[in-house]
Amino acid sequence: RSLQPGAVSLQSYDFKAAGSAHSQLPTHHQYSAGSQTLVAALEDYDSPGNLYGADQADLDRYAKQRMEALEARAKQFTGCSSVPELQVGQWFELTEHAIHDQDEPANRQFAVLRVRHQGRNNFEDVFRQGLHTLFPVLADTEQPIYHNQLTAQRRQVPYRPWFDPHHHAGPTAPGPQIAIVVGPPGEEIHTDRWGRIKIQFPWQRPQDHRPADTGSGASHSDNSSCWLQVEQAISGAGWGARYLPRVGQAVVVDFLDGQIDRPIVRSVVHNAQHPAVEFSAQGSLPGNKTLSGFKSKEYRGGSYSELLFDDSTGQVRARLATTVGQSALNLGWLAHPRQDGRAQPRGNGAELRTDDSLALRSGKGMLISAFEQLRAEGPQLSRDETLRVMEECLKLFRQLGEYACKHQAQATQSEPHQQMQSYLKQWEEGNNTAPDRSGGGEPMVAMTAPSGLIFNTPQTVATHAGQNIDTVAQQHWQLAAGERIVANAGRGVSLFAQSEDMKLIAHQGRWLGQSQQADAHLEAAKNVKISASGGKVQVMASDEIMLVTGDGTFIRLGGGKITMGCSGTATIHAANHHWVGPATDSADLPQFDKGDVGRTPQLLHPLTQAGIPGVRYEITRNDGSVIHGVTDEQGRVAPIAHNAFENLRVRFMDSDD
Repeated sequence: RSLQPGAVSLQSYDFKAAGSAHSQLPTHHQYSAGSQTLVAALEDYDSPGNLYGADQADLDRYAKQRMEALEARAKQFTGCSSVPELQVGQWFELTEHAIHDQDEPANRQFAVLRVRHQGRNNFEDVFRQGLHTLFPVLADTEQPIYHNQLTAQRRQVPYRPWFDPHHHAGPTAPGPQIAIVVGPPGEEIHTDRWGRIKIQFPWQRPQDHRPADTGSGASHSDNSSCWLQVEQAISGAGWGARYLPRVGQAVVVDFLDGQIDRPIVRSVVHNAQHPAVEFSAQGSLPGNKTLSGFKSKEYRGGSYSELLFDDSTGQVRARLATTVGQSALNLGWLAHPRQDGRAQPRGNGAELRTDDSLALRSGKGMLISAFEQLRAEGPQLSRDETLRVMEECLKLFRQLGEYACKHQAQATQSEPHQQMQSYLKQWEEGNNTAPDRSGGGEPMVAMTAPSGLIFNTPQTVATHAGQNIDTVAQQHWQLAAGERIVANAGRGVSLFAQSEDMKLIAHQGRWLGQSQQADAHLEAAKNVKISASGGKVQVMASDEIMLVTGDGTFIRLGGGKITMGCSGTATIHAANHHWVGPATDSADLPQFDKGDVGRTPQLLHPLTQAGIPGVRYEITRNDGSVIHGVTDEQGRVAPIAHNAFENLRVRFMDSDD
């Protein structure tokens, strides 16, 4: 009898299960009551390597075999016999034994584990005496001519040879080896859902594989190996880094725990077919030795993307680029692609460029500023200069507007402008520079520069605003057009000059001022001068023309007569006086159309553009009045008549609202 562990435990890591597989099996061998407690505390624990079993059942099978090997050693029997035919692997049944005859028949059957044979020749006396002379130790031997010593165990106990991982280890690899990535014909990237690849070692030969295995083993195809994991810089649950070596590349293959059947791809190396990377498709080593980074290759194509770091002395730069649209983000010492260590400069700073489309989007606002911020010492949305200029201009905007309103000009609406200033002040509230406050992050764009902003295009500039366009200049606001300046307003136009002159000059064309549906007033605190340097002054009215001075003197023309009056002397100077019969002249008066700016809103389906009938609506007009109704069969509301433009707020409602 020998004391053996009371349990066998195996542990093996399986990447597919993202963890270790465990198998533990207790012994079924019955020890004496005194030994049972000690046996239960002993465990045969081993971690024989990754993927030791194909699955849990396979690992359990290995644990069972190890336990059976231990149990086979726990109780064995030794004996002697004179049966020369006895062999290892045979079994016999022991009878006529004083102790074992009391056992069940199954317990009297033993399997032979080892046999040691011992025998001597029955030489004649002459040879025997000679042997005794040569080997005195044999002179007293009284053993029989043949006997053996055997070791056996009960036949019903499974037999497993003892396994020692140190003495029964499989072949090991002395170190990493170079291999070539392989795949199906015509395939450039061959992988499975785990990102594994297949390889072939240079020393593999097709003739080393049986004819029945044609196409496998060393065929430079996807049959050349099993799937191999590829080591990555970082790997997580759906995140990390990934690079898959491509067919034809040379890789370094290492072996986990030194086991030749546990290969893993560690890295990629260059060879003649896959030489060192050429960044931006220019230059080579050793000339471009200061360049480092990553360059990809289009699958079954020639395009690429690259992340480049240039550490040339005094010319440090970084580049993130793709050949699609020649799109690139260039940082630092901007230059053309470096060739043999030399590059032509293109500028300093940063450049974001593309031959295709470019969009900049920001959900919580965007600041475009040319104000310098050395070494990023201030916050991201540093805008003190912008706020200072805006505050000064808003103050001028309000003061001039209020002053103009007091002097009969149209009042300015400064509230939206003030709201934008408030948004700009609170822009950072809620982000990491002001986490304890809220209300910031308005989706607005602010553009500012200390030396000016330039907007130009050979075509059209369109500026749109859902509310107001407020333009403020602390000095001059100047407009120039090569042809016309056209300004149209839905409600009114107000021009106010606080000091100096207001000039409206038509240099070569006609100057026309009209009030088409109401009165026209031309007023002055002092004199009004109307002159026609090369023609005549005509004053016409459909009903009456009235000239009145401050003291009541007047001339009234209309109704077929002329009436004059004064409180003093009426003096008429003329060389002659002709009083003839009655006469009249025609008055060429302009005709004005009132116009109709009424509207009929319509509810359309967003996809088909067809009208949606039977939907309740509510329309709020500028004067606060509300119109209710239901859309007709064309999705239209009732016509809204008006002789002036107005903003309408239309609300369509579900039947349950």
